[in-house]
Order: sequence, then C-alpha cells, then structure tokens
Amino acid sequence: MSKVIGPRLLKTLVADIGGTNSRLAVAITSRKDSKIELTNVLKFKNSDFKNFEEIITKYLSIKDGLEINRMCVAAAGIVSKSTVEMSNLNWKITVSSPSNCCKCGKGFYYK
Repeated sequence: MSKVIGPRLLKTLVADIGGTNSRLAVAITSRKDSKIELTNVLKFKNSDFKNFEEIITKYLSIKDGLEINRMCVAAAGIVSKSTVEMSNLNWKITVSSPSNCCKCGKGFYYK
C-alpha cells in the first residue's frame, strides 16, 4: 500500500525518458478531488549518465528530503515484459530498478 502524505496526498515521481533528454518531476495527487500538481521539474542530458538509475539518484540528491510513494516512467524504447530497451541509448530499464533506486516500492512503465 502506498504511503499517504498528510491526510490525502500521494507523491509520484514521473519521468519522460527521451533519446536525448530525461525530464523528471513530482506529481502530487489529491485523493479527495483527483487534481494533479506537477512540481520539482528538472531536465537532464542523457549522455551525461551511464543509466537511468543515475539520473534518478542525481534528481533525488538535488531534491534532498523528497519523499516518493510511487513512480511512473514513459520511455522512448522497446517494451518487452518488464524491461524497456532505449532506442538511442545503450540503456535497459527494468520495472524494479528505478523503484529500488528511489525506494518507493512501486514502478509503472508506459510506452
């Protein structure tokens, strides 16, 4: 079960991984009215990192103390079962690797 922040809020780390750049942010969702607030938006150049997990680690170090309940990733690549192979990068991302990196326990991927 996801942790609830305050009485009714969930914080989801959202990521858009393209061939050149990755954009990360936190989507704060209210269970009461289903509104989503996007905060802490940052952009990273993929070629500066060995893998996506390094980007998550960098993001969380910049946003020190940020609590994440779950994660959602959109990636420009080929999805096979629980793995995404990036089209323009030598990266393979599995469902468990990013969620372990941010210790949120839940990871979701959408093509």
